[in-house]
Amino acid sequence: MWIPPAKQRHVRELLTHRARLVRQRTAVINEVHALYAKRNIDPGMLFHRLRPTAFRVEELSGYGARIVEEDAELLAFFNRQLRGLDNELKKIAEEEAECKRLMTIPGVGPLSSFFLIYCTATTERFSKAKKLSSYFGLAPKVRQSGEREKHGHITKEGNRMVRALLIQAALWHIRIGKGDARKHYLGVLKRRGKQIARVAAANKLLGIMFHMMKERIDYQEFLRRGGNAQWARKGDWS
Repeated sequence: MWIPPAKQRHVRELLTHRARLVRQRTAVINEVHALYAKRNIDPGMLFHRLRPTAFRVEELSGYGARIVEEDAELLAFFNRQLRGLDNELKKIAEEEAECKRLMTIPGVGPLSSFFLIYCTATTERFSKAKKLSSYFGLAPKVRQSGEREKHGHITKEGNRMVRALLIQAALWHIRIGKGDARKHYLGVLKRRGKQIARVAAANKLLGIMFHMMKERIDYQEFLRRGGNAQWARKGDWS
């Protein structure tokens, strides 16, 4: 059984703590939106802001005003905690050579590179990118019946925070980047729809990151070796 070294275990605890805070913040936002929905009021994205404020509380019946005001304070607290954690994680990421290499990819920032490296621990555990994709729940479920093989939705196993960050980074990558990654995304989008295209983009980005970690190269060197075209040809979501 593989056991990560002490530093990685400690950083993983910090990442787990951050993920828990994000889930708690999301639960509070959902409660606020549900409360407003019952009263046919749309607060928009107000409670997603860094410093949320109570919105039209004078129109909220019952204990609605109190709940919203207390939830706004809770959200401000969670945001302060997360901002502090992100600053700490960014500082650690900028001192890690592997994180710095991954951040040369357009759209990949400190958090996505940091989560990937510390939750993967070492690429030596995975013989190919497909196995890393399965590890993070981005691979499709496979059902076999006789000689027939059917691919379903992704398994969603593994660390969901890494999965979410990879999808977010992949969307930024195709938005600000050019070439094969964007062409691949648009092709899958046209044939199979938005959700599958997003997962395809995340898988493509994960394949690039896996190759860069294996070879210990930055993104420009990856492109120089023709890697982007290579991964486009080997896509699983075409």
